[in-house]
Amino acid sequence: MTLDLLPRGRDERLAALELRVAHLESTLEEVEGRLGGTDSFFVSTPSLVPAAAAIGPPNHPAQTLPAVPVAFALAGRACLVLGGAFLVRALTEAGTLRPLAGALLGLAYAALWLGAASRSGERRASALVQGLTAAFIAFPLVAETAMRFGVLSPLSAHAVLAAVTCTFLFAAAARHQMLLAWAAVVGALATTATLLFHTLSIELSVASVLFLLVVTAGLALRDSAFDGPRWLAALSADLLVLQMAVILGREGGP
Repeated sequence: MTLDLLPRGRDERLAALELRVAHLESTLEEVEGRLGGTDSFFVSTPSLVPAAAAIGPPNHPAQTLPAVPVAFALAGRACLVLGGAFLVRALTEAGTLRPLAGALLGLAYAALWLGAASRSGERRASALVQGLTAAFIAFPLVAETAMRFGVLSPLSAHAVLAAVTCTFLFAAAARHQMLLAWAAVVGALATTATLLFHTLSIELSVASVLFLLVVTAGLALRDSAFDGPRWLAALSADLLVLQMAVILGREGGP
């Protein structure tokens, strides 16, 4: 609106100013919505393209301007979550918390952030980061609780691992977060391998991997996207069963 088109009356000028303020408020709300409600790291911002093209080089990626602040915000959130987990671990190592209490508190903390990921609505990037961070806390915690603190017996450790794995797989299936499903399967297999080398209980490890295979196969019947995790679990089960057969068939047995 140019100056020669502005109304000259006082009331008309106030009305024009109110219209301009309302327009600015709507513009700010639109920008905040694009920055806060994005579902990926790269966000399309057509309204910023002309302005960026006017002041920057032609090849400047103006359509991905909010990617950097969004990525930094998600990375900061992940670091904050991990900081809380390391605080619980430090309190447990210092003796402030008993090992069992520290393990339960750590698992509850991971479950809290997994629940927050499930309640993130349309913010898929935020939900994925929270879910992956929770998996990074929960699966190593199961192995460390059994190996370092000696709180869980081999059978209890595999039972807790099965419960944690089911929780993450069902959460991934509910939100169709396949990266979270892959993280759960890889975390479960890595934890099973760690417990196997520590306890030398191959029967429990085979049972744990077969249970993982059954769960992923059941999810694959509902969603074909779980075929990849199912085949990874099947291959791992085959290798463990073959290893157990070799051990049982050798001279002297186990």
